[in-house]
Amino acid sequence: MLDGLHGSAYVWEDEEHWSNEYEQQHASRTEKNWNDRFWQRQPMFQLLVDSLQHAPRERPAVVLDLGCGEGQDFRRFVAPVMREEDIYIGLDISLPGLVLNRHCNTHKHAIYILGTADKPPLRHRLADAVIALGTLHHMQAKEDGLPIVGALLKRGVVLLSDPINGHFLPPFLSLSRESRSAHDDSVDVQRLHAHVQALGFETLYERQFSGLVYVVLFKLFRAAVLRSRGLHGFIHKLDDTFTSTFGRLGNIFRPRGLLLVLKAPPQPAIEGAREGR
Repeated sequence: MLDGLHGSAYVWEDEEHWSNEYEQQHASRTEKNWNDRFWQRQPMFQLLVDSLQHAPRERPAVVLDLGCGEGQDFRRFVAPVMREEDIYIGLDISLPGLVLNRHCNTHKHAIYILGTADKPPLRHRLADAVIALGTLHHMQAKEDGLPIVGALLKRGVVLLSDPINGHFLPPFLSLSRESRSAHDDSVDVQRLHAHVQALGFETLYERQFSGLVYVVLFKLFRAAVLRSRGLHGFIHKLDDTFTSTFGRLGNIFRPRGLLLVLKAPPQPAIEGAREGR
């Protein structure tokens, strides 16, 4: 099946890279930390948790994880607050990633789908929350894929996390690409904001981060930063000050990461935005 899809879908060209990553973890029987900076995402996931807890509870809640991989963020932040009858749907291009997710996930009602986020085999307005962390920048449409993601949300929130403003160095000068797949790119923030407005979403949380100071200090003091939330926060504040001061002077000083939480508009607004696509 995968052989047939590789030639017809842009994102499937990354499938071999990610499958190798997940197969290596599964073979080693050790849990890899796929997100070195959990503390960055905690405020985002708290908004998702709040949304789930205040949603009508007459039916099971549906949490959709696009590009779910092995599901580390879901297990850490969301699974502990889900009721037994709530439903988790994980979609990814990597079958080994889905297998690893299923192996590590203890939530009873979980569904796993082999597919792509740019053409999700799911009906519109399915989910109470959509997690799309590091997903848009792998899609061929990049930021223009937001309407596809937004159409899957019935109510609640969308969590986004993507690289922005390109890379510090051109590809031929990059020091390492071992953790980057072929289509690892970035999204255009201005175009993304335009889609947010057109779709009628409300921005609950936005943070641009990972400027030059953050990247350099994190690489130099990685072990210490991963052990200390306080040190991590200090580096973030230092980086925020640096990027706000020098960010307009050149591309190298601009932030490279985006965290965004969007609240769903009333259903008619989503319908109108979808008809306009």
